[in-house]
Amino acid sequence: MIENEITVNVPLEVVKASEIEPKEVKWLWYPYIPFGKGTLLQCNSGDGKSKFMLSVAALLSKGEPLSFTEAEENDLILSSIRQRKMTQTIR
Repeated sequence: MIENEITVNVPLEVVKASEIEPKEVKWLWYPYIPFGKGTLLQCNSGDGKSKFMLSVAALLSKGEPLSFTEAEENDLILSSIRQRKMTQTIR
């Protein structure tokens, strides 16, 4: 027996794709970063992923628009997962 083992039963809800109503997507940066959805930014190590996302977060946290968009909303959650360390940061 493993200590601190927790058993959780969660019912699985199956929904047919034909039953899903399409919704309009709002964009922070069309067609790359949608509002209210997850965004994966992937490129080689050292290419500036962190600098880019921190720049976006800094502009939005000051209420400034991105220079390459016309978005007015400024809510952002920055989540970073490092593959080597497997740590997660949410700000």
